[in-house]
Amino acid sequence: MIYVGQPTDDETQELRRVKRQEIGRVSQRAHMVLLSAGRHTVPEIAVLFGVCRATVRFWLRQFDVGGA
Repeated sequence: MIYVGQPTDDETQELRRVKRQEIGRVSQRAHMVLLSAGRHTVPEIAVLFGVCRATVRFWLRQFDVGGA
C-alpha cells in the first residue's frame, strides 16, 4: 500500500487548518493527506472523495515531495 510520509506536527496543524478554512479541492487534498497519514488506503480515500485512485496517489506523492 502507498501511504503519505508522516507529516510533522507543524505540517499536521497546517493541513488541519487548510482542511477547515479552504474551499473545494484545496481542502480535499489536505484531507486526503491527513487520511493517508492515519493509514487509510488509497482505494478508501478515492471512494470517499469520488475520484480515481491515480488522483489520490498523485496528491500523496505531491505532499511527499513538497510538504504542506
